[in-house]
Amino acid sequence: MLDKIFFTEFMGIDFYHTAYSFFFYGFTCWIMETVFEGIRQKKLTKRGFLLGPICTIYGLAWLFVYFVMKPLDGRWIWLYLVGTLYATALEYGTAVFLEKAFHKKWWDYSDFKLNFQGRICFFISLAWGVLVVAMFAIFQPFVMWLINLIPIRIGYPLIVVMIWLYFMDVAFSYASRSRFGVRVKDKLVDKKEAIKVRFHK
Repeated sequence: MLDKIFFTEFMGIDFYHTAYSFFFYGFTCWIMETVFEGIRQKKLTKRGFLLGPICTIYGLAWLFVYFVMKPLDGRWIWLYLVGTLYATALEYGTAVFLEKAFHKKWWDYSDFKLNFQGRICFFISLAWGVLVVAMFAIFQPFVMWLINLIPIRIGYPLIVVMIWLYFMDVAFSYASRSRFGVRVKDKLVDKKEAIKVRFHK
């Protein structure tokens, strides 16, 4: 039953390749974000919502962009124009959702020209369009080639483990950032400070 779910194709791709693609984009974009912000802020910064080296927003963005934009694959001008608008709308919607859910800005373009509310930026939007076209023309064919290099007998159990670890990370990260999790963390910090004071005395 699980094998059927993993290897049944939908729009030219099965869940096995979809899951690996999700982790590939989430991981490579985590590296990209870390390097970009490190250079911009001139210090090492931790990017992403999770504890692990995955930027979920990019993995989800790939899912939404791939399956929505797939009918335009090969029609490069339309893919660029629609991809630019669609990716920008996704970025804005995601920013609003994350800010309301966690009361924190996860990115801020306020120091960029032609930005809107610091959530989206004209020049970044143009770059999204280029990335959408590049994803279909270059990146996704390359990702599929990489995935197919992994023997199924190894890749299948490996992706199952990766999915379990990912959802455990999501649950733990969400709990630690929720109001309850923050209160618990604050109490632990207070107790730690109290222990330090007693120890010094």
